[in-house]
Amino acid sequence: MLTPCPSFGAGGGNAPPSWSRKSVTVMQKKARPGGSPPSAANAGGPATTTTTPGCRRAAAAAASSRTAMAWRAARRRVTAPLLLLRQRGIASCIDPSVGLTEEQKGFQKVALDFAANEMAPHMAEWDEKEIFPVETMRKAAQLGFGGIYVKPDVGGSGLSRLDTSIIFEALSTGCTSTTAYISIHNMCAWMIDTFGNEEQRHRFCPSLCSMEKFASYCLTEPGSGSDAASLLTSAKRKGDTYVLNGSKAFISGGGDTDVYVVMCRTGGPGPKGISCVVLEKGTPGLSFGKKEKKVGWNSQPTRAVIFEDCVVPVGNRLGAEGQGFNIAMKGLNGGRINIASCSLGAAHASVLLAQEHLTVRKQFGESLANNQYLQFRLAEMATRLVAARLMVRNAAQALQDGREDAAVLCSMAKLFATDECFAICNQALQMHGGYGYLKDYAVQQFVRDIRVHQILEGTNEVMRMIVARNLLKG
Repeated sequence: MLTPCPSFGAGGGNAPPSWSRKSVTVMQKKARPGGSPPSAANAGGPATTTTTPGCRRAAAAAASSRTAMAWRAARRRVTAPLLLLRQRGIASCIDPSVGLTEEQKGFQKVALDFAANEMAPHMAEWDEKEIFPVETMRKAAQLGFGGIYVKPDVGGSGLSRLDTSIIFEALSTGCTSTTAYISIHNMCAWMIDTFGNEEQRHRFCPSLCSMEKFASYCLTEPGSGSDAASLLTSAKRKGDTYVLNGSKAFISGGGDTDVYVVMCRTGGPGPKGISCVVLEKGTPGLSFGKKEKKVGWNSQPTRAVIFEDCVVPVGNRLGAEGQGFNIAMKGLNGGRINIASCSLGAAHASVLLAQEHLTVRKQFGESLANNQYLQFRLAEMATRLVAARLMVRNAAQALQDGREDAAVLCSMAKLFATDECFAICNQALQMHGGYGYLKDYAVQQFVRDIRVHQILEGTNEVMRMIVARNLLKG
């Protein structure tokens, strides 16, 4: 069983002695205890437990072997980057716990422990076999991660947007794809909690926060992606019901999830004609397309969601008629911070993988770590990572505070973090050479899993439009 890194910055120590929030106490009590760190040999590096000169020479010879077979065998044991955390500490310049309160370090530690113990060991298998890890996510929900920023009276943890970003970054080091789905589920639960009436909140949110049920966000359609306000799925009023017809595309969790937060047209063209309704799986007229084959994000299914004379009670509408587009956009402001945070976790893990590879791998008779060009590239990766993290956390705080510029800051953070973090992961793969292109090496999965972050929750081209519009408005 994997164990967390006891030296992951200042957040790696014992949890604070007291907590001001009930959810943190739940996290502390339910977090699994870690075991003893494995030997360095088990983490893919040179062994440190030998005691005789002969053993040490043999270990050094094995570690420096240049044959592909020996290298692949050694590196195969590094199935997830969190293994590296137990072998070495994190350089203070990229420590993600810097600047956090003791309470936030506690959240971070619980999330890192969970990522190391419950996600990292299965990341490659979930990807290869396209497994939707329902039970693992329900374990995460027991720690409060099913409704992180949902109000406590309906089962949520009641944490801030900054707390949420910290948690998603930490979880993403264990499996970016699974964490990204958890972030979408959290967004849906928040939308119901925020815009639903009391009956709706208490009907849907408790089972979502416990992850007894899972949620999907349904905005994109085959003919309306970036131009979301042109969506065509119709909802015709018939007495105290709506009759839905249309389809949604690229829906994360589609077909496997239980609750669907759907944007549909109840009025005329444009954003003011859009409303938001909640559907449950099993509703007559609700069906799903084939499971899509994707480059990454393989631990979560993606399907079209289809409505054919699908009857939904008017009582399932969130907010007033015509308010749906505004609800969708407010959900996406937080979703952009969440997905940027997932990119941070993948990039951080990739920096650690690159650091380890440069230290262990030898070419031209010396360690790659002695190559100044690679040193410079590693320094650039670390700098971009920290800059992206600061921007994401600034936007998260602005969103929490309800600042007027929060939406554009969320767009800036999503644009910068997802672009830079993909570049970091891609550079880490390049540093691995041919080995980085093999599925035995975790770095390639991080590259595949975060590529889509530049597309979803609003493409990065749309993020540029939002920022430019804000700068040029009269």
